[in-house]
Amino acid sequence: MWVGLKFVVRDTTAGAVQLDLHRDLTDDAAGGTWEYLNDTADAGGWVTEPRTGCKPSDRVLTGTAASVFLRNTKAVIEHRAFSIREIAGA
Repeated sequence: MWVGLKFVVRDTTAGAVQLDLHRDLTDDAAGGTWEYLNDTADAGGWVTEPRTGCKPSDRVLTGTAASVFLRNTKAVIEHRAFSIREIAGA
């Protein structure tokens, strides 16, 4: 079964990063039926080991970026019709 995932990431005016997750279980029929699953705001402040000479490891990365990294250490996943794009904010 193919599951569509939409992960929306955007900066907030408070300096955090808002993360919203949606899914589609219709195999994109008629554009999909996107269902909201969860959201969180990353405002930093998590506990990390101090590193000498580096920026704080709990720093929130805001603004545009030239790279996107995906990490999955739990399951085997096949990707289809995968895209990453920047959209203009409201």
